[in-house]
Amino acid sequence: MFIHRNRNLGAIVCGVLHLALAVGSLSGEDAVTAPFDAHLVGSPEGSAAFTFDRSVYEAEAKERAALPIGVFDSGIGGLTVFEALLTADNFDNETLKPGPDGKPDFEDERFIYLGDQANMPYGNYSKEGKTDYLRELILKDATFLLGNRHRSEAGADPRFDKPPVKAVVIACNTATAYGLDDLRAAVKRWNLPVPVIGVVEAGARGLLGDGQDRDQAIGVLATVGTCASEVYPKTIQSTLGRGGHAPAIVTQHGSADLAAIIEGEPGFDTPMAEQIENDVRALVETHRESRGGQSAIPLGTVMLGCTHFPLVLGEIENAFASLKTDPELAPWIADKRNYIDPAAWTARQLFQELARNRIRVQAAQQPATKHDAFYLSVPNPNFEEAVLSPEGGLDHAYKYGREIGRLEVEDTVVIPMTRAALTESGRRLVRDNLPESWSRLPAGEPEDLDGPPLVTAEAWAIADGETGELLWEYRGQEPRKTASITKTMAALVVLSLAEEDPAVLDEVVTFSEAADKTGGSTSSVKAGEKVTVREGLYGLLLPSGNDMGNALAEHFSPRLDPPTEAMLAEGLDNPVHARRANFIAEMNRLARKIGMENTFYRLAYGDGGTPAQKTSTAADLCRLGFHALSNPLLRKIVGTRRHLGTITLPDGSTREQPWENTNDLLGLDRGYDGIKTGFTRSAGRCLLASGKRGDRHLIVAVLGSDSAKARDTDARNLFRWAWRRMTIPTSDR
Repeated sequence: MFIHRNRNLGAIVCGVLHLALAVGSLSGEDAVTAPFDAHLVGSPEGSAAFTFDRSVYEAEAKERAALPIGVFDSGIGGLTVFEALLTADNFDNETLKPGPDGKPDFEDERFIYLGDQANMPYGNYSKEGKTDYLRELILKDATFLLGNRHRSEAGADPRFDKPPVKAVVIACNTATAYGLDDLRAAVKRWNLPVPVIGVVEAGARGLLGDGQDRDQAIGVLATVGTCASEVYPKTIQSTLGRGGHAPAIVTQHGSADLAAIIEGEPGFDTPMAEQIENDVRALVETHRESRGGQSAIPLGTVMLGCTHFPLVLGEIENAFASLKTDPELAPWIADKRNYIDPAAWTARQLFQELARNRIRVQAAQQPATKHDAFYLSVPNPNFEEAVLSPEGGLDHAYKYGREIGRLEVEDTVVIPMTRAALTESGRRLVRDNLPESWSRLPAGEPEDLDGPPLVTAEAWAIADGETGELLWEYRGQEPRKTASITKTMAALVVLSLAEEDPAVLDEVVTFSEAADKTGGSTSSVKAGEKVTVREGLYGLLLPSGNDMGNALAEHFSPRLDPPTEAMLAEGLDNPVHARRANFIAEMNRLARKIGMENTFYRLAYGDGGTPAQKTSTAADLCRLGFHALSNPLLRKIVGTRRHLGTITLPDGSTREQPWENTNDLLGLDRGYDGIKTGFTRSAGRCLLASGKRGDRHLIVAVLGSDSAKARDTDARNLFRWAWRRMTIPTSDR
């Protein structure tokens, strides 16, 4: 999808040193954060559990903007926050000013959601005296979102095709209470430009809005853990103080079971309506008792301090209305209750943070993933020490008896969340209350574990590099724009002429004004300057020089046959390209000769034509790659990472021009040896790649990937999958 590892060894080494210094600088050697930092140092590339590749976050803000937003909770309750993000329209997307514009604030964003269901309910860790373990769980949740590691199912090997995130939303109130400060400090310590938003802070801001009766009390209905942390009373008072308001009367009640009952966790037999009535009554009675016989001040505002509780807001209001008929409790309940859902205020804060950090995705920008992704944690079936309950979850005593610091232990694993993976009650709650989330949540048909990996590419094909035989494909016969992969055919035409007369490679190409003015990627050769054909091939293929494509086409066109009438009708009658038309016609003739039946070229360096006119297919590109690699010089050029070209100036002097290969796979030193990248907005990110493992050589074409990093990861995952199918052992799996 988005990320690849080990691209820049120097950056990783620097990252390790930076993190090592951070570990050493921890004041007091905190029992939770110090071991966690040390664990990250041990796996800087992000391959181990609870680690991530920090080098991703060294990219510029405009590149990070394409990443998704991470949201995590202890279960499905955080989907209330996710729903609020999907439906929020609090700002003008163009001016960024407050006020709706008829367009959802996060319409162009993509999200990754994690529900740590195996370790829920978080609210009980403080009750069991395990707040440090909860703090560690929260850091684990965050590193999952920051990394790319997950599994296709509980017993499967890890895979690395999940994109990292650009911002983290803690959708769990208890996790915010016990982990927000830890996570913000960690992000700062790890030098990550990742904003972290917590629902408690955002919810408290809701008290500053209009319509609040300052003479009434505030009730907080939350979990035991959230209440034990005192995070809501403290945050509410500090927020009101900063807003210029007097302290409020705040009463809270923590429910030990309601969140689990709402989620349908096994082992909780109390009917939901009964549990809600008990908890609301407890909140009102606690409020009355806290006044110690003083005059009644009614609860007028109720903070829904658990993400699960907005799912049953109707039942909560019914419980308050029922208690209002009790003469003893009626004075302590306002005639009209105002409910604050922190999720809605989280959406506001997230928008502001993305805007402030300049990482809002733009409508025209390629996102790192086409769809929102959902994950949940489950017990690891391969970890024999874990004790399971009869229902299949972690046993209560085991769950709350674990110790911190065992970061090499993976007793739970993260897998895709689907509708089918939810309990029946969970499915009903999400379906009936969170329609936007439900519509995006995958249905959950069993994944074909022998099938190809999830990729962002809209089409791909894999061929045997030794025979050219097409092995696997997805929409491989579908014509598409292919961008600068076209230059591979241009180079093949030149080299086919050189096979007939090797002196062709020493011919001198003089850059015309027209070639110099070619838009897009450039070889940086100016009008009047000269290069040999051999050097020109490097300038064509490494920096993907559009200008060099036109220069070579102009140089060779006079000696080649003109287009046929059919070619002219297909787009080669464009007068702008008349002086290159013969060369482009030869590209099409050669394409037919080598079996590229669904390919037609209109430019010497890219796509051309109307949006409806496509250039080639993934399957045809594999054929192109096979024939291109059969030429030794072309094979050498596309495998070169950097070349210093020699340019002759009009006065006869020379200068050197560095050309860097745009194919980042070459820098991985893992058997990748070509061939050509491509990108235009209409084509997306494209790659024709070659790679070897043992004695198996593969050619992979990916078209329409989401981003440059997604393109590379798509290709690598397809290589890995194909090599596994061929049962070739490799350390890159």
